[in-house]
Amino acid sequence: MIGIFFLNKSSQSKLDSTSKAVFNDDTEDIFKFLIQKGEEAIELARVDTLWRISGNDTLEIKSRSMDNLFDKVLKVNRGTLISE
Repeated sequence: MIGIFFLNKSSQSKLDSTSKAVFNDDTEDIFKFLIQKGEEAIELARVDTLWRISGNDTLEIKSRSMDNLFDKVLKVNRGTLISE
């Protein structure tokens, strides 16, 4: 049993994992988001410093909400497991 443990541990040490950012753009370069589920979609567009829901002149989005979205979505990493 102990031999199998060390054999398994040795084979796993040969595996290497790498990751890189999915989005490399600066948040200042992003002007639109399209969030879609099935046939339903909503578009968020930035005009100057204000984010608005496209197609509706009165609905503005708080900048803090957009900052939270950028922090969670744009900092996603894609990982790859490489073996010998």
